[in-house]
This record gives sequence, structure tokens and C-alpha cells, in this order.
Amino acid sequence: MPSLEVFTEHMKKLQVLPSDEIVCYDTQGMFSVARAWFMFSHFGAHNVRILNGGLTKWNMEGRPLVGGDQVHLPEQKAELFTYKEAHPEKLYMDINKIHKASFAIGTGSSDH
Repeated sequence: MPSLEVFTEHMKKLQVLPSDEIVCYDTQGMFSVARAWFMFSHFGAHNVRILNGGLTKWNMEGRPLVGGDQVHLPEQKAELFTYKEAHPEKLYMDINKIHKASFAIGTGSSDH
């Protein structure tokens, strides 16, 4: 997972705002698209979707790859890139907590 600063820097270069409608897709089934969806969601983009069937299905249906007007944001609009980490404390978990929760589930205990 990149840092917030690195992620924001790349989104500025790609001109992808957290308020944009973002469609993630893969060419190999579900190889990495779920990770992309998670990353966008983690950094505060809430209108993120996964393309059902991926790019392969899209192409087989003869759908266009690019449509609409291409909009380029002027450099002074950098303040629109307000990505933020949703819940950084939930991104990583200590292995001991995972073991404790697994043990509690395996024994039927609710202490996890």
C-alpha cells in the first residue's frame, strides 16, 4: 500500500479526483482489480466500481474504450485532490490479534 502522499501524487498526475466516478477493471479475471478498488476506497474515493467481466468482456461486447470529452484540470486545481486515509488503523493488524481471534472463533468463544 502506498503512503497517502505517494497515492495523491499519482492521482494528481492521472487527474483522478476522489469525487470522480472510477471504474476499475482487469484483463485477467480478478487478478488485481480488487486491490485497486480497495486502495481507492481506503484513500476516500467513494464512487468506485469493478467492471463486471473485466476488459475482456467489455471488448467482446464491442464497447468503446474511450468516450466523452477529455478534461484536463489546471495546475491551480490541486486543492481538489483531497484524498485521505479512511481508517489507517484497520489496514494492518497484529498477527497476535489474528491468532487470538482465530482461536476464539475455533473454540466458540466470543472473546475476540
